[in-house]
Amino acid sequence: TISNRWDASSSFLTFDPGVAINKGTAITLGPQPKPDDSSSVFWEIEWASRDFYRIKTRVDGDWYYLTRGARLRDGLVVPTDTLYLDPFRKTWNRQQWAILPTGQGAFTIQSAWEPNTGFLTRESKLESQAVSGKPTSTQLIETPLDEVLLDTDQTSLPARLWFLD
Repeated sequence: TISNRWDASSSFLTFDPGVAINKGTAITLGPQPKPDDSSSVFWEIEWASRDFYRIKTRVDGDWYYLTRGARLRDGLVVPTDTLYLDPFRKTWNRQQWAILPTGQGAFTIQSAWEPNTGFLTRESKLESQAVSGKPTSTQLIETPLDEVLLDTDQTSLPARLWFLD
């Protein structure tokens, strides 16, 4: 399993098998699986090349790989911040990931394709919250969401830290 450090008990990397295959942005976070569960929260990591790995899961008996989304811009294929599952593509670096230890058992997962904008990240939102004891003061609080995307290394650290079990 792969879980986000931010509220790790309810943030296991998963997908909706009916949506994620070849469609994009269907990779989400879900609850911790039961021991006998063989659902979409189980992933395997395999060596790809040099310092990169592929992250794969089974869907209906076939292997599908975590893939960085792409789009055409001015005739060139460029990366997006989306994720989806796709069959194995040997030459695609968009299916390759650097898994870098950060300490305390956590890792960052970074795309091999445009790595400076490719950190696996738990989406969050900023909300204004009243400061206790100061009725006219507010502070911004970052709260986690269930969406997963790719972002820069400027994102808050808990959103970019993952546990691999």
